[in-house]
Amino acid sequence: GNSCRDHAVTDFPSLLPRIRMEQLMAITQEEAEQLRKREVASAMQQMLAETYKSKLVQVAFESRRQNLVNQTCTSLAKMDEQLQQILAWQQLDQNKAISQILQESEMQKAAFEALQVKRDLMHCQIRNQVSGNWDSAQTTGGFPSGQSAFVSPVLGTH
Repeated sequence: GNSCRDHAVTDFPSLLPRIRMEQLMAITQEEAEQLRKREVASAMQQMLAETYKSKLVQVAFESRRQNLVNQTCTSLAKMDEQLQQILAWQQLDQNKAISQILQESEMQKAAFEALQVKRDLMHCQIRNQVSGNWDSAQTTGGFPSGQSAFVSPVLGTH
């Protein structure tokens, strides 16, 4: 039984390196796994960061686009407003011009009518004078009262 124990004792030193080797292997494996986990986590984090960055870029782009759309709409609305203003002024000018023309034509018409009335009045007066002179000449049997034969151009001389 003595030789068996001796054998075990003599074998023990040769076992130590193997145990240590296995321990080292286990540690290394654990470290490798940890490293892999860290790499995966890092990769995931980077992916998330990229996604987040692209999302930010997208949001910024969308915001900028919306701003541009709003600006365009605003400037279009402004342009439309200005155009409406111009059209309104044109319409106003046109209406003013039309009313001015109408006013002028009304004034012309009024002046023409006044002239017509004046002319008619003159004709009437001449007619009245003529017929009045004629009537008075008929009734008195001679010349109109207070007029000599030479002054009356209508009746002539007798």
